[in-house]
Amino acid sequence: MVLEQNNWSSSLLEEACRRYGGDPSSIQALGGFANNVFSFERNEETVILKLYTYTSPNDHSQLVGELTWMAYLSQQGIRITMPIYSRQDLWVEEIQLDVGDYLAVVYEKAAGKLLQDEQEEAWNNALFYKIGEAMGNMHRAAAEMETVTGASRRIDWYDEAFIHSPPPVSNAVLSQWTTYVNKLKSWPTDPNSYGLVHHDLHPHNFYVHEGELVLFDFGDCLYHWYSYDIAITLYHSMQFACISDPAEKAHWIVSFMDSFSKGYATTYQPLTQQQLEQIPFLLNYRRLYSYMYFKANTNWEQLDEGTQAALERMREAIEQEQPVLGNVFTPQTSQKANN
Repeated sequence: MVLEQNNWSSSLLEEACRRYGGDPSSIQALGGFANNVFSFERNEETVILKLYTYTSPNDHSQLVGELTWMAYLSQQGIRITMPIYSRQDLWVEEIQLDVGDYLAVVYEKAAGKLLQDEQEEAWNNALFYKIGEAMGNMHRAAAEMETVTGASRRIDWYDEAFIHSPPPVSNAVLSQWTTYVNKLKSWPTDPNSYGLVHHDLHPHNFYVHEGELVLFDFGDCLYHWYSYDIAITLYHSMQFACISDPAEKAHWIVSFMDSFSKGYATTYQPLTQQQLEQIPFLLNYRRLYSYMYFKANTNWEQLDEGTQAALERMREAIEQEQPVLGNVFTPQTSQKANN
């Protein structure tokens, strides 16, 4: 399944809209990593459309796996944006055009609102608790889920193409990448600490509605360690918080993890000391992963100057082996967060 950074044709958009019973004249572009997210009106309600280039039957199967996971989470009482059936009672529509083959999926529009910046009143310890609560619920559901087999089973982390076939990067970055991947491959995959995870839960992938979270964008879900799912949320929440002063950052991290851990423990189980001590390593890995992901899935020339500059800063930090957290997150602060 290819995510193309391009302009999707009007004929494709209109056909996808019609297949889900929508009004083609209401289509609006919303963006997304590959500019593949749109909205349209259906039965007087706004819904969300995602488009993908169809390259192999596995693309369809993996989408079905994602949507099946989402439906299961909804059955478990987790608030998410549910997929919507087409007129043919299909979750995934295959659309064949002269210019190529595509896949279309439509979701409910999340209730509530997106957080715009760290100045919002809702960006507080109560929200961090709710994030932990939601993630704990997902990890509990994953641990209790029956084993999935067949083509629709979502991949394990090491099956992503660029994990074993990395894109062209500097020797220093490649060396770091090899070290981190090999280290992860040595970790045990205990069912209480490893399973199907969201893999991209950050402040732009949930809405806040009446004090509760509504989760969406499960397109990156795969099998990984639960502690990495937590590290991803912390990593991007730190970015969202925009804190540069080391002392202030240290205080914020402890506060976030304290609230998050309490919420997490109410719906799954308390974070272990081992999981908390994995966080600094996994934060460094997340930065490295994000850099490699961009290098593997984007055209440098098509990136805006701000994104290019951010990637250059990431490259320098990786090459110099600068820890994401410095010394602000230690076993002592980890333990405080878990108490």
